[in-house]
Amino acid sequence: MTDPQQLRDASRAGDLPLSPAYRALLQSDRVNARLRTALLARGEAGPPADGSGVLDGPGRAALRAILARVVPQPPGAPDLAAPIEARLASGRGDGWRYDVLPADAMAYRAALRMLDAAATRRHGHGIAALPGEAVDALLRAAEDGSLAAEPGADLDGEALARWFEDLRADAVRTYMALPTTLDRIGFSGIGAGGDGAALRGFTRFGIGIEEGWEPRAHRDGSPS
Repeated sequence: MTDPQQLRDASRAGDLPLSPAYRALLQSDRVNARLRTALLARGEAGPPADGSGVLDGPGRAALRAILARVVPQPPGAPDLAAPIEARLASGRGDGWRYDVLPADAMAYRAALRMLDAAATRRHGHGIAALPGEAVDALLRAAEDGSLAAEPGADLDGEALARWFEDLRADAVRTYMALPTTLDRIGFSGIGAGGDGAALRGFTRFGIGIEEGWEPRAHRDGSPS
């Protein structure tokens, strides 16, 4: 008899832009249920359905525009802003922050407001409406600390530079945790063990050596 959870997981995996080989690995008994659930949740993350959350609409749009320049992705790829916002809402972090920055959620809100204000001063509208080159120019100014804040802003140029450093780390960490990214690079480590007492593991080791069940990386950067 088929496990109802397996049927639900199969449906969820079918909605993600994965290659057939990686989808089969994700659904196989080589991947334990807890890891499979976590990977599927990462790929499905979206903004709060009820409109609530750490960021308002303009802030969320600004974050997406920035992330699109920091970690470019192909069309249809999972939204990086959603899991970052979910992490901010949870209050979880890596246990430290720069002393010039407030708590993570406050820092994100303040930094996105500051960048949107700078975009409006320079171009007449927020950062989400700018072409990529204009976003890049603002982010370079944020990176080197030269972006001026409006009077009364919660962050100055130095604090914004520190925030942008944190943002880049958050973006890359979030991107590399997505099942679509693991598929793209052919990461087979998720298949080291299932739910039984004995781990399946690997039996062949060496540079360039692959086992028959391992998916291959997509050299062109897209699932096939």
